[in-house]
Amino acid sequence: MMISDMASGVVSIEFGLKGPNFNTVSACASSLHAIAMGSMLIRHGYIDVAIVGGAEATIDPMPIAAFANMKALSTRNDDPKGSSRPFDKDRDGFVMGEGAGVIILESEEHARKRNANIYGYIEGFGMSGDAYHISAPDEQGTGAAKAIKLALKDANVEPEKIDLANCHATSTPAGDIAETRALRNALGEHAKEIFIQGSKTLFGHALGGAAAIEFVGLVLQMKEGFVHGMPNLVEPNDELKDLKIPKETVDFKAKYAIKNAFGFGGHNVSIVYRSL
Repeated sequence: MMISDMASGVVSIEFGLKGPNFNTVSACASSLHAIAMGSMLIRHGYIDVAIVGGAEATIDPMPIAAFANMKALSTRNDDPKGSSRPFDKDRDGFVMGEGAGVIILESEEHARKRNANIYGYIEGFGMSGDAYHISAPDEQGTGAAKAIKLALKDANVEPEKIDLANCHATSTPAGDIAETRALRNALGEHAKEIFIQGSKTLFGHALGGAAAIEFVGLVLQMKEGFVHGMPNLVEPNDELKDLKIPKETVDFKAKYAIKNAFGFGGHNVSIVYRSL
């Protein structure tokens, strides 16, 4: 039951789903790759509906020891609630989380035929590789920027239309800087105009399940008209001070958003999402 494809296998068995049935494995980018692949299968006419997402439960001695050994985890044990602090100058690593996020993707024709409750549209997606290091991100975010640019191109959306970026933002010293550099590279000066957030400040890093959980949160934020705050953001890193990273929740109806996910091994995925 530890083989990662068993998650999709169990869902298929439970609901009698006999279409394409597989899982994507790209570390912390896994569930955003799943969303992109489901979108691709629908776009090319292989299927009408895709159940996509990710799940993870790794709060266990071995994974904790492994990530601690590589110094990826926060050591702020005296302040557990404040330990996950993406973009903060004193961030020192991520906090392990667990959970699952599942999304139903459909062709618009199929969704309207069954009078589905439509939240929005996946307009485009981009994928790339860093070709840099097994765990560290490319410091300049070159691979991540490529994924964002490919997603914008696929969506036929100009950078100036983007209102919000839901970032991978694990709260690691190198990762958060690399991602914001990627956003500046891909969006130019417009990167200073959009809201930038990292949802791992709220519930930690759920690894393979993280991107799907965060995507569900992004969809709901855009539907309800707000941008969640970053409660553990005390002082942004010097390089990030000109960016709009809200500490408190802001009322704002975003139309277009970027969702990023990056995984060890240099896996990068970006999706452009449009809300109704």
